[in-house]
Amino acid sequence: MNTKYQSTEVYSYLSYLEYYLVGDLNSFHKICEQAEKDENNIVPIITASNSGIIKPLSQQVSVSTVTTKTTLFPGSIPTLISSLSSSSQFPFRLTIPITLTLFATVDLIGYLSGTNEKYQDTKKNFIEFFKQSLIPVTEKESIFINEVFRQGLTHVYFPKLGLGISYHSNNPSDELIFKDNIGNLILNVNRLEEIVISTFRTIKNNSSLYFQMEKRYLSLKNDYQAMHEVSIKNYSV
Repeated sequence: MNTKYQSTEVYSYLSYLEYYLVGDLNSFHKICEQAEKDENNIVPIITASNSGIIKPLSQQVSVSTVTTKTTLFPGSIPTLISSLSSSSQFPFRLTIPITLTLFATVDLIGYLSGTNEKYQDTKKNFIEFFKQSLIPVTEKESIFINEVFRQGLTHVYFPKLGLGISYHSNNPSDELIFKDNIGNLILNVNRLEEIVISTFRTIKNNSSLYFQMEKRYLSLKNDYQAMHEVSIKNYSV
């Protein structure tokens, strides 16, 4: 078996990425498991992490048996803010930052292993990554996930237009995007994680990709160095 690719810089980088990514996900899972244990004590609850702009907060609730990510009291925004700032009972799950972490992995690995030429082209990076998945993801889904969910979380903290993201054991196991009980489209982070990790490992273990990935990784590193080396060197604390 040819293991020469394991001596490349990009293989070392991908190994560290996998180590920290899986470690953070394991911590995330523990938080989510505890959150689900706490759900029975909290009513009402919102079905997913979103900005609450589709319906008033007082209407966007359901019982604790449905998928739950973010908990909010019905009522006014001041009441909501007061409740959040004065109580630790809400089972927040870190779903938003963890989903952004998965998106960053898709973006980078899609560029390194794909056919697109510009690392800034996130749309193509997503398409290139997901088309290598052994779990089918259509190009339509790739584009939608980037434009609505990834760009929303990156720029405005929530998915665009009140859509949600969800990590919960009751989520449908084979659907990447589904509708919640009030009709909002929800990104299933359970399924997203499964796809991202399996695809990442498929790419990482494909020795035929390493000539290109090493070349692109070194070029990317050189670009970063050219853009930021002076400011880093001159930065004083």
